[in-house]
Amino acid sequence: MGDVSLSGQNANASALVNSELRQTLRSADAVICNFESTFTDEKTPGLFQSPSAKARLLKEAGITHAVVSNNHIHDYGFKGLKDTISTLRSVGIQPLGLERLEGEDREVTTLKLNGVNIGLLCSGWTRVNQDHSNPHIFREYNEQELSRSIDRLHAKFDHLVVVCHRGKMFVEYPAPSDKRAFQQYIHLGASAVIAHHPHVAQGVSYHHDRLIAYSLGNFYFDSTEGHVQSRYSREKQDLGLAVSVDFDKQKLLSYELMPVRRTDNRGVVKLNEAESSKALSHLEKLSKNTNTGLAARLFFYSQYLWHVVPHFLRVLWYHKVKK
Repeated sequence: MGDVSLSGQNANASALVNSELRQTLRSADAVICNFESTFTDEKTPGLFQSPSAKARLLKEAGITHAVVSNNHIHDYGFKGLKDTISTLRSVGIQPLGLERLEGEDREVTTLKLNGVNIGLLCSGWTRVNQDHSNPHIFREYNEQELSRSIDRLHAKFDHLVVVCHRGKMFVEYPAPSDKRAFQQYIHLGASAVIAHHPHVAQGVSYHHDRLIAYSLGNFYFDSTEGHVQSRYSREKQDLGLAVSVDFDKQKLLSYELMPVRRTDNRGVVKLNEAESSKALSHLEKLSKNTNTGLAARLFFYSQYLWHVVPHFLRVLWYHKVKK
């Protein structure tokens, strides 16, 4: 699943998902989210701060692993990173995307599920200058380093799954550079590349039993949190995807996309049949356009100019002028 936060309005949540979705998630061998917040109990509340007591909601939903290498994990510095790791582990959730944990190198996380050996290689784009003397370091997204790791590691597993926190916010198409990079990861030996960060869902590619999900969008994220609001509608940001992948030792047998919606009082719910059909039809259109050449670039740059550039100009105005 995509971006999860228990900050902002979500800090008052009593459940992450409704009972129907909880049953679906708990039937899986492993459930992975991107935890895009910081578990900290700082006395002065700030943005993207999740109360540590709410970590149990992730576990109750069926989540087993949480990616922490993203652009909000260091909002409260090294202490916030350390607190988030310890809070997740205290409720039985394994943090992913750490280059070092308690001083021990953790380049890849191994999952052994029903006789299938899966490697999880996770990283996130943050631009945070980390102190490499610290015992906890998350893995910063770097295309060249990631490519070398995939080339070196993929033969050690039945499947290597690459999870990236990467992309342009509020754009339904991957940047041409990201599209090229994700395809390269597949060519180097990854069985699947799954990404998040844009806060909206993007298309998928599936070739030769290998999957690219360019962005799963938000799963449970308060899109109203922050100093500057996006022009992208809250309704669209509350729509997201969960992707289920089924492996045997030889190949990725199948995948299924499940459209979901964040609600204010019931957590995340599956869409009903009509809503799901509409969402999947739109996703099919995005996927078709994404898998073309020149058209994909035109779709990306048109949305980038419409949604991203104005948003960051408003962010710049807020920090440089209004604030």
